[in-house]
Amino acid sequence: MVPLVAVGITMVVVSAWVAVYSWGAHGELRMEGELDGSTIVLDGALNLTVRLKNVGATSLRVLPFTFGTLSVWLTNETGSVVPSIGPSPIFASPTSSDLVTLRAGESIGVRRPIDDASWNLSEPGYYLVNYRYDTREINLGLPHWRGMLNDSTGFEMVLA
Repeated sequence: MVPLVAVGITMVVVSAWVAVYSWGAHGELRMEGELDGSTIVLDGALNLTVRLKNVGATSLRVLPFTFGTLSVWLTNETGSVVPSIGPSPIFASPTSSDLVTLRAGESIGVRRPIDDASWNLSEPGYYLVNYRYDTREINLGLPHWRGMLNDSTGFEMVLA
């Protein structure tokens, strides 16, 4: 009878470890983007604010935008990608210590300029700012949200 008690205790310890280890990886994450205006003047800039929000009921670990997890690109009214003319950033490799824990309802965000220093915006017209948060290929050893979220926000550009 004594060995059965020892086995029961071992099972409880293993179950507790699995529950703790899986914390932070599964949940509901939503991405929202917003432009700080509806028009852009060629000599000015428009800012895109992108937020990740934990819309689930439990805490969730996420990797911030600072590690190349956010891609931004523009398309014109014909659907063609607007050429990027700015420098291509180089991002540091993330580690598990870079993960941020979002409690239910919390969010993190970043602002990115949309301007003629980064894209060839020589033609007036309607543009779509497309953005993607992608962590599908990032494994950091600790459980965290892994997946991809896409969205876009449109704006009209006016030549000055």
